[in-house]
Amino acid sequence: MQYQYVVSAHKASSVLASVSGAFTLPEATDLVLAKNNRIEVHTLTAATGQLRQVGDWALNGKISTLHFFHPSDRLTGCILVTSEKFQFAVLSWDAAEQRVVTESTGEFTEVTGRPTTETKIVAVDPLNRVIAVYAYQGI
Repeated sequence: MQYQYVVSAHKASSVLASVSGAFTLPEATDLVLAKNNRIEVHTLTAATGQLRQVGDWALNGKISTLHFFHPSDRLTGCILVTSEKFQFAVLSWDAAEQRVVTESTGEFTEVTGRPTTETKIVAVDPLNRVIAVYAYQGI
């Protein structure tokens, strides 16, 4: 009996979503890219005007949406990531250890509604007080 083992040899290269803001340092301008199940963080170097990659990591699940928000009690911002399986994570950057920190995780599930046929819609209040997620119909 013959078996076949198929894997992807390359990381995802198409960008699903991108956000910018002060993610790594308060005075930094960062570009955060979502690629299938990976997140990349690039910092804009002021002297040369070039992007330098500072982080790259994989998530368990396909990324659906990516949003940047800046809580009033923090110097740097956070990223809200939602997945196709109705899960979310709030991520921040630890400047001392140069790594991402998971602030919060969870699921947004509803037993009475049915999932939307369109893509999920996530909106963040400009004053960073509330996050709204549209993922179900008929509620």
